[in-house]
Amino acid sequence: MPTRRFLLVVTACFALAAGLDPFPAAAEPAVALTGRVTSVDDGAMEGVVVSAKKAGSTVTISVVSDASGRFSFPAAKLGSGDYALRIRATGYELDGPVSVDVVLAVTREIDLKLRKVADITPQMTNAESRAFPARPNKRNSSTAASAATRSSASRNRSTTRPASCRS
Repeated sequence: MPTRRFLLVVTACFALAAGLDPFPAAAEPAVALTGRVTSVDDGAMEGVVVSAKKAGSTVTISVVSDASGRFSFPAAKLGSGDYALRIRATGYELDGPVSVDVVLAVTREIDLKLRKVADITPQMTNAESRAFPARPNKRNSSTAASAATRSSASRNRSTTRPASCRS
């Protein structure tokens, strides 16, 4: 056991003397696609979900932008091919459709520009839309009014008795 430890120390010393790192740090993961998400009004956008879907595939890979708006897709998750990019940020949409050709061993960089949308309701999930009060529309309000009229008319008929039945 002491001999092994001695050999390890001697090997580390030789490596240091030769200018090599005897204990290399974990290698940075390879990045296939990276970029930055920005908005004209707000600058760098944090927390934007950026999704990439390969042409002809049913699988979508998503990442989230950091505080400076940066995002990156690891090479282990994206193979070579054409990818359509989408974003999810309530109140924003991509300035136009974005696609990118990913080639392994080459890091692609793309900046995504967002613009504000006038109406966010199409972007909302069911849970989010329940938090807002329902907006009455003509169909629902007229249906509710006619239901109330029918209900009061049936109450009036049931309480009115013919004269012969009255005491």
